[in-house]
Amino acid sequence: MILHNITSLSPCPQTVSLARKAACEGIVLLKNEDNILPLKANTLVSVFGRCQINTFSGGYGSGVGPSADYPPINIIQGFDNNPVLSYNEELAKLYADWVEENPITFGGWGSWPASYPEMPLTEEIVSAARDVSDTAVIVIGRAAGEDRELQLKKSEIFLSDDELDMLSKVNARFENIIILMNAGNVLDM
Repeated sequence: MILHNITSLSPCPQTVSLARKAACEGIVLLKNEDNILPLKANTLVSVFGRCQINTFSGGYGSGVGPSADYPPINIIQGFDNNPVLSYNEELAKLYADWVEENPITFGGWGSWPASYPEMPLTEEIVSAARDVSDTAVIVIGRAAGEDRELQLKKSEIFLSDDELDMLSKVNARFENIIILMNAGNVLDM
Protein backbone atom coordinates (compact mmCIF):
# COMPACT_ATOMS: atom_id res chain seq x y z
CA MET A 1 0.00 0.00 0.00
CA ILE A 2 1.30 3.45 -0.92
CA LEU A 3 0.23 6.38 1.24
CA HIS A 4 0.38 9.88 -0.10
CA ASN A 5 0.74 13.04 1.90
CA ILE A 6 -2.33 15.01 0.88
CA THR A 7 -0.48 18.32 1.28
CA SER A 8 1.86 17.27 -1.55
CA LEU A 9 -0.99 16.79 -4.02
CA SER A 10 -1.67 19.71 -6.32
CA PRO A 11 -5.23 20.53 -7.34
CA CYS A 12 -5.95 20.63 -11.04
CA PRO A 13 -6.36 24.11 -12.59
CA GLN A 14 -10.07 23.55 -13.27
CA THR A 15 -10.68 22.84 -9.58
CA VAL A 16 -8.85 26.01 -8.56
CA SER A 17 -10.81 28.09 -11.06
CA LEU A 18 -14.12 26.63 -9.89
CA ALA A 19 -13.20 27.13 -6.21
CA ARG A 20 -12.30 30.80 -6.82
CA LYS A 21 -15.56 31.35 -8.71
CA ALA A 22 -17.57 29.70 -5.90
CA ALA A 23 -15.77 31.82 -3.28
CA CYS A 24 -16.50 35.05 -5.19
CA GLU A 25 -20.14 34.10 -5.68
CA GLY A 26 -20.43 33.09 -2.02
CA ILE A 27 -19.56 36.56 -0.73
CA VAL A 28 -22.69 38.29 0.50
CA LEU A 29 -23.11 42.02 1.05
CA LEU A 30 -25.81 42.32 3.71
CA LYS A 31 -26.06 46.07 3.90
CA ASN A 32 -24.33 49.09 2.36
CA GLU A 33 -25.61 52.22 4.07
CA ASP A 34 -24.44 55.51 2.57
CA ASN A 35 -22.57 53.56 -0.14
CA ILE A 36 -19.44 53.07 1.97
CA LEU A 37 -18.54 50.20 -0.35
CA PRO A 38 -16.72 49.91 -2.58
CA LEU A 39 -13.97 51.80 -0.80
CA LYS A 40 -12.74 54.78 -2.74
CA ALA A 41 -9.13 54.63 -3.89
CA ASN A 42 -6.64 55.71 -1.23
CA THR A 43 -9.17 55.57 1.61
CA LEU A 44 -7.16 54.83 4.73
CA VAL A 45 -8.99 52.31 6.90
CA SER A 46 -8.31 51.15 10.43
CA VAL A 47 -8.69 47.38 10.63
CA PHE A 48 -9.85 45.90 13.94
CA GLY A 49 -10.09 42.26 14.96
CA ARG A 50 -7.61 39.44 15.34
CA CYS A 51 -8.91 37.68 12.24
CA GLN A 52 -7.26 40.33 10.08
CA ILE A 53 -4.14 38.23 10.73
CA ASN A 54 -5.48 34.84 11.84
CA THR A 55 -8.01 34.60 9.01
CA PHE A 56 -10.10 31.42 8.85
CA SER A 57 -9.34 29.91 5.44
CA GLY A 58 -11.48 26.78 5.64
CA GLY A 59 -13.42 24.48 7.87
CA TYR A 60 -11.99 21.83 10.14
CA GLY A 61 -11.59 18.12 9.49
CA SER A 62 -12.03 17.38 5.79
CA GLY A 63 -12.84 21.06 5.21
CA VAL A 64 -9.25 22.17 5.69
CA GLY A 65 -8.06 23.07 2.25
CA PRO A 66 -5.02 25.34 1.86
CA SER A 67 -2.15 23.73 0.00
CA ALA A 68 1.48 24.60 -0.59
CA ASP A 69 0.52 25.72 -4.11
CA TYR A 70 -2.21 28.05 -2.78
CA PRO A 71 -1.26 29.24 0.72
CA PRO A 72 -3.92 31.19 2.60
CA ILE A 73 -3.80 34.97 2.41
CA ASN A 74 -4.96 36.89 5.46
CA ILE A 75 -6.93 40.13 5.36
CA ILE A 76 -3.90 42.39 5.83
CA GLN A 77 -1.99 40.56 3.08
CA GLY A 78 -5.05 41.09 0.87
CA PHE A 79 -4.86 44.82 1.56
CA ASP A 80 -1.12 44.75 0.78
CA ASN A 81 -1.83 43.00 -2.53
CA ASN A 82 -4.30 45.67 -3.65
CA PRO A 83 -2.64 48.91 -4.85
CA VAL A 84 -5.73 51.08 -4.22
CA LEU A 85 -6.38 49.99 -0.62
CA SER A 86 -4.47 51.35 2.34
CA TYR A 87 -4.73 50.66 6.04
CA ASN A 88 -3.55 52.03 9.35
CA GLU A 89 -0.18 50.27 9.61
CA GLU A 90 0.39 51.37 13.21
CA LEU A 91 -2.85 49.66 14.31
CA ALA A 92 -2.01 46.60 12.21
CA LYS A 93 1.37 46.38 13.97
CA LEU A 94 -0.32 46.51 17.38
CA TYR A 95 -2.45 43.55 16.32
CA ALA A 96 0.53 41.69 14.82
CA ASP A 97 2.56 42.11 18.01
CA TRP A 98 -0.39 41.02 20.18
CA VAL A 99 -1.08 37.97 18.00
CA GLU A 100 2.58 36.96 18.21
CA GLU A 101 2.45 37.23 22.02
CA ASN A 102 -0.89 35.37 22.18
CA PRO A 103 -0.63 32.34 19.88
CA ILE A 104 -3.60 30.12 19.15
CA THR A 105 -3.88 26.66 20.69
CA PHE A 106 -5.48 24.29 18.22
CA GLY A 107 -6.00 21.21 20.40
CA GLY A 108 -6.77 17.80 18.97
CA TRP A 109 -9.41 16.38 16.67
CA GLY A 110 -12.81 17.94 17.24
CA SER A 111 -11.57 20.41 19.84
CA TRP A 112 -10.29 23.08 17.46
CA PRO A 113 -11.29 26.62 18.35
CA ALA A 114 -14.45 28.04 16.82
CA SER A 115 -13.07 31.54 17.36
CA TYR A 116 -9.86 33.11 18.52
CA PRO A 117 -9.34 35.29 21.59
CA GLU A 118 -9.67 38.96 20.65
CA MET A 119 -7.14 41.67 21.48
CA PRO A 120 -8.61 43.85 24.25
CA LEU A 121 -9.09 47.40 22.97
CA THR A 122 -8.57 50.55 24.96
CA GLU A 123 -10.20 53.90 24.28
CA GLU A 124 -6.71 55.22 23.48
CA ILE A 125 -6.13 52.64 20.73
CA VAL A 126 -9.48 53.37 19.09
CA SER A 127 -9.06 57.16 19.42
CA ALA A 128 -5.56 57.03 17.89
CA ALA A 129 -6.96 55.01 14.98
CA ARG A 130 -9.78 57.52 14.52
CA ASP A 131 -7.24 60.36 14.44
CA VAL A 132 -5.73 58.96 11.22
CA SER A 133 -8.79 57.48 9.47
CA ASP A 134 -12.53 57.92 9.40
CA THR A 135 -13.36 54.40 8.17
CA ALA A 136 -13.07 51.25 10.27
CA VAL A 137 -13.14 47.62 9.16
CA ILE A 138 -14.01 45.16 11.91
CA VAL A 139 -13.15 41.52 11.16
CA ILE A 140 -15.05 38.86 13.07
CA GLY A 141 -14.19 35.24 12.35
CA ARG A 142 -15.61 31.82 13.07
CA ALA A 143 -14.84 28.30 11.99
CA ALA A 144 -16.76 25.08 12.21
CA GLY A 145 -16.35 21.74 10.59
CA GLU A 146 -16.29 18.03 10.91
CA ASP A 147 -16.73 17.07 14.59
CA ARG A 148 -16.67 20.78 15.53
CA GLU A 149 -20.13 22.22 15.02
CA LEU A 150 -20.80 25.59 16.61
CA GLN A 151 -22.84 25.72 19.79
CA LEU A 152 -25.36 28.32 21.00
CA LYS A 153 -22.86 30.06 23.26
CA LYS A 154 -20.54 33.07 23.38
CA SER A 155 -17.49 32.91 21.11
CA GLU A 156 -19.26 30.42 18.89
CA ILE A 157 -22.65 31.35 17.38
CA PHE A 158 -22.90 34.37 19.70
CA LEU A 159 -20.31 37.13 19.87
CA SER A 160 -17.77 37.06 22.68
CA ASP A 161 -17.64 39.81 25.30
CA ASP A 162 -14.40 41.13 23.73
CA GLU A 163 -16.04 41.24 20.28
CA LEU A 164 -19.03 43.13 21.68
CA ASP A 165 -16.65 45.53 23.44
CA MET A 166 -14.69 46.04 20.20
CA LEU A 167 -17.90 46.78 18.26
CA SER A 168 -19.06 49.22 20.93
CA LYS A 169 -15.77 51.13 21.17
CA VAL A 170 -15.29 51.38 17.42
CA ASN A 171 -18.92 52.39 16.89
CA ALA A 172 -18.52 55.20 19.45
CA ARG A 173 -15.62 56.75 17.50
CA PHE A 174 -16.15 55.91 13.82
CA GLU A 175 -19.00 56.98 11.58
CA ASN A 176 -18.06 54.68 8.68
CA ILE A 177 -17.83 51.06 9.79
CA ILE A 178 -17.55 47.95 7.65
CA ILE A 179 -18.06 44.61 9.40
CA LEU A 180 -16.29 41.80 7.58
CA MET A 181 -17.50 38.38 8.67
CA ASN A 182 -14.85 35.76 8.06
CA ALA A 183 -17.22 32.84 8.59
CA GLY A 184 -18.65 30.02 6.55
CA ASN A 185 -21.49 29.35 8.96
CA VAL A 186 -24.22 31.09 10.90
CA LEU A 187 -23.27 33.79 13.39
CA ASP A 188 -25.67 35.82 15.53
CA MET A 189 -25.10 39.51 14.87
